[in-house]
Amino acid sequence: VAYAAWLSGKTGKKYRLPTEAEWEYAARANTKTKWPWGDDDAQGCQYENLFDIDGKANPNPPDGKKLNYDPVNCKDGYAMLSPVGMFKANPFGLKDMLGNAWEWVQDCVVNPYPAEPNDGSAVEKMDGECEKRAVRGASWYTRMDRHRPSFRGADAENTASHQFGFRLARTL
Repeated sequence: VAYAAWLSGKTGKKYRLPTEAEWEYAARANTKTKWPWGDDDAQGCQYENLFDIDGKANPNPPDGKKLNYDPVNCKDGYAMLSPVGMFKANPFGLKDMLGNAWEWVQDCVVNPYPAEPNDGSAVEKMDGECEKRAVRGASWYTRMDRHRPSFRGADAENTASHQFGFRLARTL
């Protein structure tokens, strides 16, 4: 949020974190399949940095712990984080929507998921501080079912880790 405000001031254009609805729409890219590329998990190595055979072979896992779930049966070429833009784009031409790092979005996590707002705007708590913000897209060592565009993570907004990043939206 601070970076978006700085960039907005620097450029005179309005930058912000996307809402969950905007992020999911961009990640799905108008597809109806399990993943934007289809239904085969192993095709994911062409489109995202995920926990795969390369990640499983990493002799120095983050936090020094081995994961207790199986990798996707493919190789994306990276044992940990990858540089941005290394994978195929989704049907909207967007890269890195899934995998590599969880992406912060503007919404406050409220459970169950509220029926309002239904116009694509962010969910915000009106009666106090937001305990957890939504994150989307999963990281390079998150189990595969959490990489689905519909999966929403929830973390305290002051959380900092190699697993978290962000992308900005620009209001036109």
